[in-house]
Amino acid sequence: MLYTDHTPGRTVTQDGRSCLFFSGFAYLGLHQLPAFKHLLIQGIERYGALFPSSRSANLRLSIYEEIEHALAVHLQQQSAVVFSSGYQASQAAAQYAVSNKQPLCAPDAHPSLWQQQPELPAMSREEWITQTTEKVNTHPDHHFVIITDTVNPLTGTIHSFHWLQELQRKVLVLADDSHGIGILGPAGQGAIHFLPQTPFVRYLLTASLAKAYSIPGGVVAGHAADIMAIKKLPVFSASTPMMPAYAYAWLQSAVN
Repeated sequence: MLYTDHTPGRTVTQDGRSCLFFSGFAYLGLHQLPAFKHLLIQGIERYGALFPSSRSANLRLSIYEEIEHALAVHLQQQSAVVFSSGYQASQAAAQYAVSNKQPLCAPDAHPSLWQQQPELPAMSREEWITQTTEKVNTHPDHHFVIITDTVNPLTGTIHSFHWLQELQRKVLVLADDSHGIGILGPAGQGAIHFLPQTPFVRYLLTASLAKAYSIPGGVVAGHAADIMAIKKLPVFSASTPMMPAYAYAWLQSAVN
């Protein structure tokens, strides 16, 4: 276990040595980039340090709708909703996803996707894929939600999803792309760049915005009806949103 007295950017100082930092968070080091910090200061001057209100209050900030629209376009989805953390976003998506469907969790599904304490399958991912495909295709109706990460954060493995093309029943796929968004794809779209498009699969993407974009917040993106339903959950309507200054800095970064 190592300790530091400053937040690392692309490097971290240990015992007087400057070392590359690439194994934890803030993959692009934006939070220590002078241009990004300047935009964040501008955002604080405009919006203050916090918006201490729920998103369902009678006075709202349009910056949240702006970043949600921008993220939906970026992730090639119909709609998006932002939260104050990646964990909160994943929990909201999982709560909605399992409300009327039986979950099929991948063996290495991140704890942020868990509802209560699921019994994860004690098998390899390859075995799980074979079992999941058979279970979905032999069930008489559209009964399941598949819950998985797109990238294994411990090994850096980018999971393959070509097997989703073999499904013959409609499923919701809840995919945590915290370690793909901002990194994978020609424009940093993340996993949606390689997830197969099939009439039987509907995606609900969730991600921490801190890993690549250095924003203390999270996003859920997918079909408009799914996002509208998530916005009716207490986890959204009763929670404090992300700092608006960070939303401003991210939006301005895209412009600049």
